[in-house]
Amino acid sequence: MTAFHDALAISMAELTQSVTPSTGELGYGTDLACVTDLSADLAEVDPLSPSAIGQALVRRLSTARGTLIDDPNYGLDVRGFCNHGVPVKDLRDIGGAIRLELVKDDRVQDVTVTVTQPYQTGLKVVIVVVPAVIGLAPFDLTFAIADGVIVPEST
Repeated sequence: MTAFHDALAISMAELTQSVTPSTGELGYGTDLACVTDLSADLAEVDPLSPSAIGQALVRRLSTARGTLIDDPNYGLDVRGFCNHGVPVKDLRDIGGAIRLELVKDDRVQDVTVTVTQPYQTGLKVVIVVVPAVIGLAPFDLTFAIADGVIVPEST
């Protein structure tokens, strides 16, 4: 198996890049408008806008860690925190884990996270995002997690 990996590494080193990398502030290109699915009109959004940042953060919180092959430390699937009672201390711990995950996005300078359990089997998450993008004001990102689904209230 080692000979195979060595041969693969040699072959990959000989490849040339055929796609020009993204340019602009922070190296982001365009992005499609989507949280859990594409918008009906396949709209594109400015990747440095509050909408795109909010959508990216929700996707980050609905992706299980280790499932992205090129970024094994990406994601925290918060849906697993639902469907059972959560002590108040654990709500604070969940908020801390969410914060640590979201500040990994280099478009985010800081976040404040509040997690509550207003109903028996779900959670409500209120996030105040302080963007690292110059000129963007802080914005709120609020969503509910219930029945294995993240439902954004605002992005």
